[in-house]
Amino acid sequence: RKLGIGIDGKFGTDTETAVKQFQAAHGLAVDGVVGEHTWPLLDSLSSTASNFVGKGLALDEAGFSDAMSRMTVGAPELWAVMKIETNGFGFLRDRRPVILYERHIFSKKTNHQFDVSHPDISNPVGGGYGAGGAHQYDRLERAISLNRPAALESASWGVGQLMGFNAEIAGYSDVEAMVTAMIESE
Repeated sequence: RKLGIGIDGKFGTDTETAVKQFQAAHGLAVDGVVGEHTWPLLDSLSSTASNFVGKGLALDEAGFSDAMSRMTVGAPELWAVMKIETNGFGFLRDRRPVILYERHIFSKKTNHQFDVSHPDISNPVGGGYGAGGAHQYDRLERAISLNRPAALESASWGVGQLMGFNAEIAGYSDVEAMVTAMIESE
């Protein structure tokens, strides 16, 4: 599962290909063997989705005012965006930020490397979102197993649905810093 393929109990060509893609995406020697360097990294991806659970603090008045100021919009405009993008609340019931995973962004960010092997999570054509909520984290987790930075940049996050690839424009040092902030509060 961590490699984004089905489980059949066999280490066949699909598994070997997925291992090689994983190794290439994580800067490991590409040999298709789950050995001393690949296994610990692969093992660290267990329960990736649980890593996105944080305090889940609601947007307070100061944060709302700051957002209006940064975006140079009024309260009605900001509320409209938040209502449309997340129904006005940026967290799932389990306190993970609301996300929407965009397969066409992942495809572009990874130079179409996974389009053939993983068309549901890497595809030059947008769409194919499936159900919202927790299902989006299932898709994100599969993409993370292939290329974490590209995966995080390919999702929109939180109450404002800020695309990960806009992290630096939004004032974060990188997408990891943005995601960390999104986990903690709206």
